[in-house]
Amino acid sequence: MYPAGGTGLHHIALFVDDLGAALAEQAAAGNQTAQYAVTTTGTAFAFVDTTRSLGHMLELYEPSPGLSTFYAMVAAAAENWDGSDPIRTIAT
Repeated sequence: MYPAGGTGLHHIALFVDDLGAALAEQAAAGNQTAQYAVTTTGTAFAFVDTTRSLGHMLELYEPSPGLSTFYAMVAAAAENWDGSDPIRTIAT
């Protein structure tokens, strides 16, 4: 997406109610699915190339207990963060 040495936002992740419907909506808007995969735990997800309209990709997936737990952990790690110590380890 970016030239050597370049920087930028690669993607944002969104939960969607219906992955198939969301991908069809994106296709109708002219955005191609760049990657579709299913994890070993059965969670399907996709990256959609929205760089033309948004300047970054979209990562789409339906909520699952594992993902919801993961994002709750991320949110907890971000609480009260003052911007210092940007590389941190989260105890599990």
